[in-house]
Amino acid sequence: MVRIKGANSDYEYSVANETVQAVDPQPEKLYLKLFICPYDQPSSVDPHKAEEPCCNGIDRTCPNQGKKQGHALIQLHQEDGIQLVTDNNNQIVINQKGNIQLLPSPGGQAEVNGALMVKQQNQVLLEISNQTISLQLGGAKISLTPAGKIEISTPKQQGEVTINGNLTINGNLTVTGKIVGDFDLSKANVSLSEASLKAISEEVKKRLQQS
Repeated sequence: MVRIKGANSDYEYSVANETVQAVDPQPEKLYLKLFICPYDQPSSVDPHKAEEPCCNGIDRTCPNQGKKQGHALIQLHQEDGIQLVTDNNNQIVINQKGNIQLLPSPGGQAEVNGALMVKQQNQVLLEISNQTISLQLGGAKISLTPAGKIEISTPKQQGEVTINGNLTINGNLTVTGKIVGDFDLSKANVSLSEASLKAISEEVKKRLQQS
């Protein structure tokens, strides 16, 4: 036998006839597997004894009595699509439903060395590179730059940014538009421009006149 293996839905080794023969009746689900078994365990199309289990390209089910690591499997499946599987069930799946899945093994991680861009209908939703990290949807955008800036943008500067909780600012706050709502500035060192002070003064006068 060889360590480069294969198996499929339509053919298997017949122990009785000592040959590979077609599966009858034909299985409903069609698949093809190509894999390596470092321990030269038989696949379902290799000669083997009736009571002898077969290797299917996954380390945890390999019948080898000693080590089991080192398998790698490519599977084409009528329903599951294309699967790439390595040790500890580490997988990349391109399924028949239009999805591509990265499934790292427990404790593992998916790594991208280079830029990453996620699009939908030619619209960039997520971009990660050494120049920017940005997330955007419906005209709203959050960007991080190498200069350490964080920018939050809304469509035509008319959208809303809602914070459900407390906001602490350890630094300066610059406002170029209107402040709406209640603010506790008792502990803040507030520095207002002449125009802002004049506007506040006019508003106070107006409120006093109305009362």
